[in-house]
Amino acid sequence: MNFLSQLIHWLRYVALYHQSPRWDKGVSPPELMAFIDQHQPGNALDMGCGTGTNLVTLARYGWEVVGIDFILFLHFSIQSDINALAFEQSK
Repeated sequence: MNFLSQLIHWLRYVALYHQSPRWDKGVSPPELMAFIDQHQPGNALDMGCGTGTNLVTLARYGWEVVGIDFILFLHFSIQSDINALAFEQSK
């Protein structure tokens, strides 16, 4: 695959991802909730964090979170969610 076709493929992926990924339901899975119930807050790394649903859930329960994804614009969306959570907790 040449550079131009790779770029077009990546741009199509970003456009589809930006709309609303079908795999992101906006709710953390029950396995994560069970893990949170069974463990004390600590540090969490979410590789491929997507829209950050699990990051926000973990942060709500006192975890220090870091998420990595290769779609740059998601950073701003996740950061605003975490900033809102920090503001909410400071009240």
